[in-house]
Amino acid sequence: MSIEFSFESKKRIYESTRRYFREQFDEDIGLLQFERFFDFVVRSIGATIYNQAVSDAQAWLQRKVLDLEGDLHEEVEPG
Repeated sequence: MSIEFSFESKKRIYESTRRYFREQFDEDIGLLQFERFFDFVVRSIGATIYNQAVSDAQAWLQRKVLDLEGDLHEEVEPG
């Protein structure tokens, strides 16, 4: 699966990365450098982060479904 980013998202990430490189390393990262760096990061750790997010969402949904089951069922009185 390929992770895709909208133009707006990638632009925000680029600006944030440029700011980080300036503040942390006193370096200005150009668009080409960013593209290569960003592609490397996405290829290297993107799937791991994506899979963890999916696992977290599944666990959250499972907890909500269990809560919903308890909320929807009425107790039956014996007898």
